[in-house]
Amino acid sequence: MNPGSRRAAADAERVARFLLERTQSKYGPRWKQGARKAPFEVPAELPAVAEVAQHRLHTVPEDVAQGIAAFARGDRKLVLYDRVLEPLEVLELQAQGIRCASLLAAEVPTAPHEDARAFLLHDLCHLEKFVDPDFHLEQVGFFDTVFRATQKPEWEAFVASFDETFRRDFEAVVCDMNGSAIFLLAALKMKLKMATRRRLSGAVFGPLDERELAAYVVEEQSLFDLMALPDSFREDASKITTKRDAQESAIRVRDYFSEIGSTVLSASKTGASGVVDASGEASPDPVPAREPSTT
Repeated sequence: MNPGSRRAAADAERVARFLLERTQSKYGPRWKQGARKAPFEVPAELPAVAEVAQHRLHTVPEDVAQGIAAFARGDRKLVLYDRVLEPLEVLELQAQGIRCASLLAAEVPTAPHEDARAFLLHDLCHLEKFVDPDFHLEQVGFFDTVFRATQKPEWEAFVASFDETFRRDFEAVVCDMNGSAIFLLAALKMKLKMATRRRLSGAVFGPLDERELAAYVVEEQSLFDLMALPDSFREDASKITTKRDAQESAIRVRDYFSEIGSTVLSASKTGASGVVDASGEASPDPVPAREPSTT
């Protein structure tokens, strides 16, 4: 087993042990629900991972157990922390094709999650949504594009021109949503649209009027500038909404961000296992700049 695989296996064992101990403590005799009909494949000599792979645990989703087993095999890019990461830290990891999981001490605040166990389950559910093969490349491309936008000197002024609700909404999109790039872009644009409206009129319901819409178009282009979207792509990006009524543009948006994601993952030197220990002292290697094609 190479060093990266050993690290992944050791980290997976820590995650599994953390989950087992807290599930047993929380649910007592009900914690173990029975043997799985089809146990997940895991490396030998990982007793906690084997327990998760072979038995159903109370209120532990199937995809979480599957993800822990995959992590143990070296099939997940996951880093462990003993603290709650800031939203932009999560964004930076996702821009490199990596998700995080926090193993929190009992005294660490976990709101809005009930406790450290619930916080970990939330992290691991997001991991599986992030690595969904149908959407993984385009997610990485989207998050890479947005992360680079946040690193520009103009970014803070852009965000500060709106209210704090927009900042929180933006952070929710980039660290607490996973799915297709079309969904993510539509969600980000909707948050920007509502922030523009609140700044102009304070209204929160109903369609935008002409003045609000005109102001939003300007802010949308400012966002696209920060995201460095090419002119040839902006018309398609502008058509993406939560109504999902621009199928051809949606395909081109998916392909654009997928190409960026492919470039990022090809260029990244990060291995398949965790690259940060639970203290979070180290940081993943930055991803080299990329220039996606627009055809």
